[in-house]
Amino acid sequence: MVSPLSGYVKQVYFQDGQAVQAGQILVKLDADSQLAARQLTRGFIFSPAAGIITARRVEVGRPVHQRQSVAMLQDWSAVHLAVPLSLAQAQALNDHDTLAVYVAELPTQRFRGSVVQVASVASHPTLLMRIPNHGRVLITPQMHAFVKLPARPLISKN
Repeated sequence: MVSPLSGYVKQVYFQDGQAVQAGQILVKLDADSQLAARQLTRGFIFSPAAGIITARRVEVGRPVHQRQSVAMLQDWSAVHLAVPLSLAQAQALNDHDTLAVYVAELPTQRFRGSVVQVASVASHPTLLMRIPNHGRVLITPQMHAFVKLPARPLISKN
């Protein structure tokens, strides 16, 4: 994320590792009032998208120049998950299947992920999934996810 204005940092409203929403105020600058008024920012820097702040690059009292990086924002509109499988589980899945995903840290939330691919990683079948974050950051790093796999189809011996 870059600053649209030059000025001195008056206030920082985020920390490293914090989830932010699109349009959330991140920094207040003591900016050139004419430029701020023209850009309708009033000296604020807003998050351009929802995500996780991965690197803060501003400090209160320090100068910021126009187009200078103020933070790194990681896109978390969707998370990706790799799940080791047995051969039987891998054979029961197809690309684009939808599966229930449970996140231990978010017990009241319900998620559905789609199968991107069933691949072989280090000679073991692995499920690669994509889970949307529902328009805002809910699932973040260090959380624990569980996938409900389909029951293995029964094979009749007639």
